[in-house]
Amino acid sequence: MQQGSYHSYKELDKKFNLGKFKITSKKIYLEAGVDFLSYPLKRPAGCQEILKKELIGYLRNEISNNHYPSRREIENKFRVKIGELFGDIEGLYAKVGSKYVKKNNQRIKEEKAKLLTNAVLKILSSKLGLTLLVLRDVNQQGIDIIAEDHEGKRVGIEIKAFNKFESIKKKNLDQIKVFISKENLNKIIIITTASRISKNINLPKNVNVFLYRDLCRLFSKDIIEQLDYVRNYSIHIETLDKENKRKEIIQFVKSETAKHHKISVNSIDNHFKIDFYTYFKNFYEVIEKAGIEPDFTMIRGITDEDKRNIEKEFLIGKILKFIESETKKGYYPTGEDIGENFGIKHIWNYIRMSDLYKRLNLPPYLEREHRIRRLKQCNRFPRI
Repeated sequence: MQQGSYHSYKELDKKFNLGKFKITSKKIYLEAGVDFLSYPLKRPAGCQEILKKELIGYLRNEISNNHYPSRREIENKFRVKIGELFGDIEGLYAKVGSKYVKKNNQRIKEEKAKLLTNAVLKILSSKLGLTLLVLRDVNQQGIDIIAEDHEGKRVGIEIKAFNKFESIKKKNLDQIKVFISKENLNKIIIITTASRISKNINLPKNVNVFLYRDLCRLFSKDIIEQLDYVRNYSIHIETLDKENKRKEIIQFVKSETAKHHKISVNSIDNHFKIDFYTYFKNFYEVIEKAGIEPDFTMIRGITDEDKRNIEKEFLIGKILKFIESETKKGYYPTGEDIGENFGIKHIWNYIRMSDLYKRLNLPPYLEREHRIRRLKQCNRFPRI
């Protein structure tokens, strides 16, 4: 073991006749003080309880260093099945007395992407023979880099700052196919810190993948150290970054609304250079947190049907009061009037005008319009 050599039960039995003495390889390796979590061979039978204790100890140590490993990271690293040992990843964290951080830390994720992007830019011309045309920010949509080769062909470069246990998957290639068409690209290069491509994936002829081993041949030692950080440092870190950003967004929405500025997911994305849905489930959530009265466009984002109907009825109630007030003045508002007063393009997407008037026991708008036409005709052509 000190020389890095581990022997299977079959090998040990052949040399020492273990079966005759009813000695198991589990007992031998326990006596030798082996760490079954890092055991490189097929583990002896009956190791589950030992593995559980060792996993709990490992996780407790990682959390003390502010690292919250994901299920995939633990399973790939130690060749275990979390589900079989603890039911799920939350069960393992509960044993340690901690909470699993499901959401990725966006700041660290962006930092990793920028590190890899900057590294690629340093070798774009010298090693890849390409000229930069377009460089997108990590939060912008579209392929990360568009370049031109010596033949004048457009080459797209997609940056994937992955953990060492991740792989290039089918969904990544599906994304690439969209880019080829949308960006009018002749070729695409995927540059990633991952070590492998998932099985049963056939790469198109115009798509090349540079894995970590390829990058080690392209970059200098100091750049490789940065890439090792990208590969090894988890984005599952519990920090205050996300909560602080949520507070900033809420304050921004309050401020813009007070100025009567139109606010939307896009305007928030553009102002903060972020992906809104990293911080909130939907637009309604931020409106609710900001204490702002929602309009019809906002209630579309409410996933709870009962809650959505309550908000909808509240807004309809405001429209009914408006109609009631106007009719008392002798004017019957149209759909366009309501749209102008409540910022709704098409009120009939939410409720029919006839239903609004019926709720007030007033003649439906179309029915009134028909009667007015009839009266005009009668006045124009009086009966003899």
